[in-house]
Amino acid sequence: MSKMFTVTLLAAAFVLSAPLLLPVEARPQDDPTSGSKERPGAALLATMHETAELLVRIRMEEYAMGSGGFRELISAQDQLIAVEMKMADSAADRLAVRKQHLELARSTETMVKTRHEAGRARQGDLLERQVRRMNVELSMLDSLR
Repeated sequence: MSKMFTVTLLAAAFVLSAPLLLPVEARPQDDPTSGSKERPGAALLATMHETAELLVRIRMEEYAMGSGGFRELISAQDQLIAVEMKMADSAADRLAVRKQHLELARSTETMVKTRHEAGRARQGDLLERQVRRMNVELSMLDSLR
């Protein structure tokens, strides 16, 4: 990945997260008296979601290139799933989020496995990723009960 692309991604992450850097009282707030049917905090959740998605993409690229750490990637994915679960309004929405998270867990596991086979990732990272993927699968099964 070129340095210009990396700089562009980092700049985009800063722009998207800029509202989160403001003091709470200075952030745009939803007006509960406006009569809007949008739930309180929806705009903030949307911004958090965009930022978390970008963070996951950047962390995955960093990890794939060998410049990022495994723990940072896992943390970014955990932040994304937490925001998506907060945004889910129904059991069906939460199940859809879990399915997407399972796809992400599988693709990350494949990436770590490939790196491990090439001698560029530790066995512990691969095992941790496998356990995390299995936890997502169990979570999906629990939600179907």
